[in-house]
Amino acid sequence: SSEIQFKCVVTRAFSDLKTFIEKTRYLRVDDGKFLAMKGKIHQEELEGINNTEYQIQNLQVPGIKSERNLVIITR
Repeated sequence: SSEIQFKCVVTRAFSDLKTFIEKTRYLRVDDGKFLAMKGKIHQEELEGINNTEYQIQNLQVPGIKSERNLVIITR
């Protein structure tokens, strides 16, 4: 367990969502959020976090034509 915890833990190009939560859970306060910046999100990856509360926001990144998303996990 970490002595310092955060209201928000953010990643980009780190891992799948389930692994992200497992490896960083100790950094987040109980009522905090996980934010994962992702490209295309596959259904299998979402099934790995089916016991969480999450929402997906599509991001428009200037100069980038490929799909970009922000996954907000609140549990």
